[in-house]
Amino acid sequence: MNILHVHSGNIFGGVERMLETLSPASSGRLPVHSTFALCFDGIVADRLRAADATVHVLGPVHARQMSEIRHARRALSGVLQREQWDAVVVHSAWSQAIFGPTILNSRTPLVRWLHAPQPGPRLLEFWARRSRPALVLCNSQYTADHGAAQIAG
Repeated sequence: MNILHVHSGNIFGGVERMLETLSPASSGRLPVHSTFALCFDGIVADRLRAADATVHVLGPVHARQMSEIRHARRALSGVLQREQWDAVVVHSAWSQAIFGPTILNSRTPLVRWLHAPQPGPRLLEFWARRSRPALVLCNSQYTADHGAAQIAG
């Protein structure tokens, strides 16, 4: 299974540690192959590369800068066209809002990984919901019970 994880990559916290944990799945020895597409080339990208993961840098994105969004969406579109992906996983409302339309246009299943029961800010979740995921993954039953309905909503 060939999975592309799309994330901002500009800070390092729990989600980024989890991505680092997934990076051994890029080695080809497992049935799941993970590749990463990040907006920012920093500590997250460095740690993933140190684990021999493939990292595509899409370019910095600030949600108020439409030119940056267009540039990063074109970069992601190129990544999506160069390989056959079984799914594209986004790890935040921000990533879903920014990249959801591009992922859906590629006809690749969009998956939202919900890492906490409280979704992102209301306006961001509203924007994200314009690109409905095929699947919502939750890190726990608690998260599923308290957050997943808001994402699918």
